[in-house]
Amino acid sequence: AEKLADPPPSTTADLSPGSLGGSNVVQNYAPTSNSPSQVIVSPLTDTNLPTAAGFAQPAGTNDFNTRLAMARYLENTRQPETAEPILVGLLAENVPDSMQKTALFELGAVVREENDLPRAQTIYTQFLQRWPNDIKVPEVLLRQGEIFRQMGLNDLALGKFYSVMTSALSLKNDQIDYYQSLVLQTQIEIAETNYLMGRFADAADFYARLLQNADPGLNRTQTQFHLIRSLAIIGRNGQAVGQAQDFISRYPDADQVPEVRYY
Repeated sequence: AEKLADPPPSTTADLSPGSLGGSNVVQNYAPTSNSPSQVIVSPLTDTNLPTAAGFAQPAGTNDFNTRLAMARYLENTRQPETAEPILVGLLAENVPDSMQKTALFELGAVVREENDLPRAQTIYTQFLQRWPNDIKVPEVLLRQGEIFRQMGLNDLALGKFYSVMTSALSLKNDQIDYYQSLVLQTQIEIAETNYLMGRFADAADFYARLLQNADPGLNRTQTQFHLIRSLAIIGRNGQAVGQAQDFISRYPDADQVPEVRYY
């Protein structure tokens, strides 16, 4: 787990399909201007790019934006195995730094969609090592926390979630909406992780704080339901009854009402 959380900078990352023991090794996924990546795969050329409806690749073009748009389209239409080689091809070429950054960020999401969680962690770690001050760093940390939780490494997940809160403080004032969205999502993840770990006292405190947030992006029904369950489990019966009565009056048609009445 410690190796997954903080792999040393000199570690050779194998990010190829079916890696973690495979033969296709990427030395540095995002090439520098002085030393291009050594990729032991055949980089995609203009004539062998996968095609999808509405995204036929013109022969002989070197349009990086078109290929990135195709990869995103394939990711959004749940075709990660087709999107991945396009992103790998972009990273293997001498594309602008901003394109490398975007392609590596998207590649992490694609590999996660393929359920190759250790490799997704490696990709995101490489992003943090190469661009430690980028605006997307808090979001990368959030994704790493979510992946750790998927892997059952809840303590490491919590560590990443708290890192999101710290790194988001460095965002500029013109990024306040992005900051607020990230913080809300991170607070939800912290509450849910404590809930899944059986730390119901901590979970109850986090859920109660979340309900004080007026952000419309918060699923208030689910949050209050989990608060009621947590309070009932730890024996805070008076608070549980109060929250349950409030829940029933607010959401009389919610699917959780029978269980809330039980509590």
